[in-house]
Amino acid sequence: MATSSSTILSSLSPAAKRLSLEEYLRTSYRPDCEFVDGEIEEKNLGELEHSILQAALSAWFFNHRTEWRIVVMSEQRTRASGNRVRSARR
Repeated sequence: MATSSSTILSSLSPAAKRLSLEEYLRTSYRPDCEFVDGEIEEKNLGELEHSILQAALSAWFFNHRTEWRIVVMSEQRTRASGNRVRSARR
């Protein structure tokens, strides 16, 4: 059975939830978490309908990537400021 990020985050001590930006960027979280002001935060993963629509749109853009000369990504970590990294969904 998969462990949810809320289970993982709630089981961590407050000190364990704090880390450096470099450590966050070297670490993978499943499901993904965001880095805000030196702490990892649970990310809202959305609903099934949202996921299906995201997959359909990604496939549509992917099928036109050469013609439109675009790069298609469904999710990417973006540094929003010096101390915030968000996982942007496209």
